[in-house]
Amino acid sequence: MPNYLWKSDDGSYYTVSNAPIPPPPANPLPSDSMIRLVHDAGDASAVWSFGEVFLKVKLFQDRKAATREHTTLEWVAKKEPSFDIPKVLY
Repeated sequence: MPNYLWKSDDGSYYTVSNAPIPPPPANPLPSDSMIRLVHDAGDASAVWSFGEVFLKVKLFQDRKAATREHTTLEWVAKKEPSFDIPKVLY
């Protein structure tokens, strides 16, 4: 996977890249971290915010049974809602 890099409106830069194998040890986030847990559904999914960026993670037993996020967002955008639709970066 190539790296993705973008600058947000708040002046921060973000990148998406593959995690190393094996992954580094996990540590709790410090209370003053810019990374915030927004939603936690136990073993099913979680959402974190990184400033203006959101990371959504969902675990599937069968990926073929799930609608892809970009497909759902495209469908919602066609309905011309009165709210902004998130831009999918990766």
